[in-house]
Amino acid sequence: MKIEGWDFDGAMSRCARYADIHTSNMGIDPMGGRLLPADLRSDPELQAMAESPETNPQHWPYVPRSSAAPKQGGVFVPLH
Repeated sequence: MKIEGWDFDGAMSRCARYADIHTSNMGIDPMGGRLLPADLRSDPELQAMAESPETNPQHWPYVPRSSAAPKQGGVFVPLH
């Protein structure tokens, strides 16, 4: 499935986040780190694409929809 000219794999490859990124004399080396799962729970269509082996054949990591972890990128307002 393509959305605005990008398929899911192409979009995920550009939105991937890494942990433990190493640097070398060539600059940042993302291949030295590990992929962080994408939190797509706020967008049901993207979440379904991540869960489907047809649209996510590369098995990009994602946060399962059943996860109790706070959604990433959310706005948290302290209660007084």
